[in-house]
Amino acid sequence: MKPASLFRLFLRALLGSVFIVSGFQKLISPPQNLAAVIDKFEILHGSAVTALSLTLPWVEFIAGILFVLGLWTSAALALLWLMNTVFIAVLVSALLRRLPIDQCGCFGKDLSIPLPVMLGIDAAIWLLFFVSFFFHKKSSPSLDTFFARHD
Repeated sequence: MKPASLFRLFLRALLGSVFIVSGFQKLISPPQNLAAVIDKFEILHGSAVTALSLTLPWVEFIAGILFVLGLWTSAALALLWLMNTVFIAVLVSALLRRLPIDQCGCFGKDLSIPLPVMLGIDAAIWLLFFVSFFFHKKSSPSLDTFFARHD
């Protein structure tokens, strides 16, 4: 395997794994924990908070798995990059409004990360998605390429 293909595979695995871990950490916690975190950002209210606390962990987890496997890679990339962009906007909004939030809750209760640090991490992830976007159509090991060869 060529080094460029290995790099694309590593990048896909790294980015997908972030969302797999984040989603999994939220899935193993009661949804009320995530609802409380979402509520602190003062953007959504009521049933929207409940709906997001029930669906977001699954979307993160499943999209992360699909991206790592390279199955429906373009859709998974678009969804994960969009979620990452929204997460950045939410963090910036909270920081600009000076909300009294100490930790982001992005990885559940087991990993507490201050908002400014998480914003830096999310910005780095966003840039890696940007790089991945330009290279994801090139050949690298994935289920998409496996199924394309066996049609």
